[in-house]
Amino acid sequence: MSLYVLALIKIIDRGEYDRYSQGFINLFQRSQGVRILAADEDTVALEGKWDGRKVVILEFANKAAYEAFMLSDEYQRISVRRRAGTEGVMLLVQGLG
Repeated sequence: MSLYVLALIKIIDRGEYDRYSQGFINLFQRSQGVRILAADEDTVALEGKWDGRKVVILEFANKAAYEAFMLSDEYQRISVRRRAGTEGVMLLVQGLG
């Protein structure tokens, strides 16, 4: 069953976030079972109040792919920069099928 990570973030330190992004892309390009479905800093609210945070949606083929990527030592090292450069929330969402 697919898993999704939904990140709603506000970038508070562009330098830290950009360093995180570069490390993320390097890791992503070598990984299996993960896709970037969306990454948008210019989202549009269709309903409700929205503060314009960046939205990122990642799809993982299964729990093993999620764990191999997100719990890897390499991701854990670079995620320090994400936490230093952003504030917000990350959600783990299970797919329907």
